[in-house]
Amino acid sequence: MASDIPQLAQVIAGQFKQGEPYTSTVTLTTKGGANFLSFAKTNQFNNDLYDGLVAQALKADLIAETWRRGSEVPLGCSLTYH
Repeated sequence: MASDIPQLAQVIAGQFKQGEPYTSTVTLTTKGGANFLSFAKTNQFNNDLYDGLVAQALKADLIAETWRRGSEVPLGCSLTYH
């Protein structure tokens, strides 16, 4: 299986993306032709996933229930979308 999906084998071995860019936005297309946006971030992205990445990319305000990790991630009150 590791030879079929080398990226998965790297993650299992503890090897993962470090450094910039700290986020990734990719359009995924289903077999039926529907498009989805996939959002990902590394632990070095010093912002909330929804507030700092998803809402800004979609240019829309969001309602999302999430759990903050204490004060590690600052609130992005100066951002255009929340």
